[in-house]
Amino acid sequence: MKSLFRVLLGGIFLSWMSFFATAQETPESKFDRLAALHDMSLPDAWTTLYLRQKILERVRRHLSDAGREERLGPQWNQAAPEWREAERELTEIMWAGAQAALPDAAWFQSRWRRAAREVLNERELDMLAQQMTSAPGPHLAATMDWFIAELVMTRLTFTDRVRMSFSGTEQEAAAIQSVVQRKRDAMQFDYAPYPWASLFAWHDPGRKYFRDVGFRIVTDLNARMDAGLASGLAVFDREAGRVEPFIEAFRHRVRDGSSH
Repeated sequence: MKSLFRVLLGGIFLSWMSFFATAQETPESKFDRLAALHDMSLPDAWTTLYLRQKILERVRRHLSDAGREERLGPQWNQAAPEWREAERELTEIMWAGAQAALPDAAWFQSRWRRAAREVLNERELDMLAQQMTSAPGPHLAATMDWFIAELVMTRLTFTDRVRMSFSGTEQEAAAIQSVVQRKRDAMQFDYAPYPWASLFAWHDPGRKYFRDVGFRIVTDLNARMDAGLASGLAVFDREAGRVEPFIEAFRHRVRDGSSH
């Protein structure tokens, strides 16, 4: 009996200490805790696929135009080694330019804190800080990440901006599937003992968190994607002349081959 009493007393003491620690926590640390539950791995994988595809499209169009304008003939195509080398060099330097405009996870965490600060009042922040950092909060956070990625993906696929089967982006498409599986695993949870969780996105503060914070993050992620593409295309405008030596090498090879 004494042992049971000690266990109960210890449990009450630990609960009180946890509540006291939460109450003493600053709002900024609560925003930090919320932001730390989320990641942009899935929308970032979509961004990578999109940028790689758009860069390749631009480079291949340029090489095709060059072949037509300079009368390089039917042998000037993606099978030609000089085409492949020109494509590789220009693509890599454009990708480096695009990456320079893609902020990292620290940017994402900062954006998340800012969005949550814009949406939540102090009472809502307190409630969410407790709900999201205990079961099943992390799984709800993963579900929210999935919802955000779906909106980013929809912008790309419904407008035909990106295709999963595009030559040269097989690795990026496979990476999406890998990240998808990890996020699905993180979402898996038996919510039956937590009936409030099934209504989380339908009632405040969960609704405000899911909808209003989520939409702000989608906007930021789309802007990040657009900035990356603009930066990559700006590099193309400066560096398109890099393909000229490969075109000249192709001319020499074809000329030498035809002279024998």
